[in-house]
This record gives sequence, C-alpha cells and structure tokens, in this order.
Amino acid sequence: MALAKGRRCSRPTACTRGGTYILCGSIGRLLLALFLTAVGYAVTRAHLLPGWTGRSAYVLAAVNLAFVPSLFFGNTPAHFYAANGWGSTALMGALLSYWLLAVGISTYRRECRGGRPGSTPGLSRFMPLLPGPHGPAGDSTREA
Repeated sequence: MALAKGRRCSRPTACTRGGTYILCGSIGRLLLALFLTAVGYAVTRAHLLPGWTGRSAYVLAAVNLAFVPSLFFGNTPAHFYAANGWGSTALMGALLSYWLLAVGISTYRRECRGGRPGSTPGLSRFMPLLPGPHGPAGDSTREA
C-alpha cells in the first residue's frame, strides 16, 4: 500500500511489518515443523534412511515450534527472538541447511558403500513397482 507523498501512516506497526511475519515468522516455523514431522515419521516408519535422520527431524520440528511465539516479540531483526530476528530466520535456516547436508551425505555414503536399492528393508517392498531388472516390468527377468 503506497502512501501519498507527505502523509504519515496512522498505524506505523502495520505499515513497517510487510510480509516478514508470514515469510520468516510464525507461519513459516509452523509449516517447517509440519514438514519435518512428516519427514521424521516417514523415515522412522519406512526405515528408508538411518535412524538418526528421523530423530533429528523431530528435534528440529520441536525447535521450530519453540520459535512460533516469536510473533509477539516484535519485528526488530537485531533481536534474537523477534519474528524476523536472527534466531528465527538465520539460525533456523542454517540448522535446516546443515541437517539437509548431513542427510544428503549420509544417503550418498550409504549408496557408495555398496548398498543397492533393494538392500534397505523399507525399499524392498517397493521393488516390484520399479521398472527395470528388479521388477516385473524389466526385460531382463523374462526368458526368451
């Protein structure tokens, strides 16, 4: 909302807030906590990745939920617990990035150690659905 030249905003908090509460604040923390909880649940139930992945996803979801009340502590970026402060945006973004990096490295190392796709208990039940030599769609399983 643009103000006419020379006019002052009658509600300065509403004019300076913008979309930071939606993008970096409590709603973003809730959505990320929901995503991490779903990833943690899927990983622990299907045994697709190592066990620490699911447990750490639950921990990161809890930390994100701890930042939800930051909506009520202002919007000064210099404050740690503000809605767009460095604790809610920079720290949580860094923790998520490091977690995703660790999960990616763990997945890559597991594959490089000789683990084939069907060796993981969670993936073995999906093997009939995959195309190629592992499932019924593959040409190598049929006899000529």
